[in-house]
Amino acid sequence: LASPAFHTSAMWPKMFLEVSVVDGTIWTIGIISLASFYTVFLFTKSLRITGCVVANILVILAVVLAIFYLDGMALGVVEAVAISVFLGTSTDYSLHVAEVYMQCCEEASLMDAVNNTRARGNPALFDERSGPSNTAWSRRRRRNLAQEALWRISGAVFDSAMTTFLAVACLFLCQCALFVRFAEIIVPTVVVSAASSLLLLPSLLSELGQTTTVETSRAPCRHRVCTGLVIVGLPLGVFGVLKLLDLHCHCIVGPDGMPLFHGHELEMKTCTAGVK
Repeated sequence: LASPAFHTSAMWPKMFLEVSVVDGTIWTIGIISLASFYTVFLFTKSLRITGCVVANILVILAVVLAIFYLDGMALGVVEAVAISVFLGTSTDYSLHVAEVYMQCCEEASLMDAVNNTRARGNPALFDERSGPSNTAWSRRRRRNLAQEALWRISGAVFDSAMTTFLAVACLFLCQCALFVRFAEIIVPTVVVSAASSLLLLPSLLSELGQTTTVETSRAPCRHRVCTGLVIVGLPLGVFGVLKLLDLHCHCIVGPDGMPLFHGHELEMKTCTAGVK
């Protein structure tokens, strides 16, 4: 033959679409996790609470993917879209709990300030063992804050989860297999997200959460420097890791199916050939 033979089929566009969707799902998980970190930090202004929320979201993701695997589900277009939906839902539930926890922490800090002001005029009211530097006091404060936050927001989160659950459960009655498949994915994710937000997240906050919103005189600058380094260094670190992988692998595909960094058109062709 004068030129190499090639194969044409209607399955090739479908295959490329599914491969792009699966690759885009990986990017979706990373982007949503990073966006959740900054969103929660914007509302709470606490790295501890933000870390607890992101850890809770990752646990939800791991549990849901494990359910998919045990049920024999393959990661296709519907599953990829559903993952994006339930990641946003899990972030919503967790953010509500974290926000109320932070409100309780602010109220407790104001009460501490009032009590300290009174104690200055009456030394008998002053207790050196009370404060963030005391381990037992901090543990007791975190547990009280987590319990108070659950008391305030658990009903709203549960009602919201039940509303979503009942609305999506109606899709099981549909004749279209696509809607039924979507319901099979969303229903367990709603249950896992609500349960984790009301059980796991309060447990994390009771052990690792913030105890006060008032900066101590010992290390306010250190706290601000660490916060700034995390906020600025996290995206830079992610970019650096992707750049190193790109230099070594020469085949990092972006969310749109094209090379993430410019100048890798030949490597993109090699990757496409490898996929085929």
